[in-house]
Amino acid sequence: MFSITEEAEVYVADLFEQQDEKDLGLKVDVEKAGTPVATVTFNFCIKSDLPDTYNEFPFVGFSAFIDESNNQFLSDS
Repeated sequence: MFSITEEAEVYVADLFEQQDEKDLGLKVDVEKAGTPVATVTFNFCIKSDLPDTYNEFPFVGFSAFIDESNNQFLSDS
């Protein structure tokens, strides 16, 4: 459903390695979803702070979290 290139995975994992907080994740959101000006945002997050509607996608060195309401907009991305 959601994939990143190997190069991006290594880059993002390196960013996580530089952080002091070990419970960090990558929160992926879609702003103005379904419109021509939709934007995907990426932010550090604490997994335990996220609502239950966020699904976890594990990668090497980090996990991405995507709200299930955005699944349709990120499918095959």
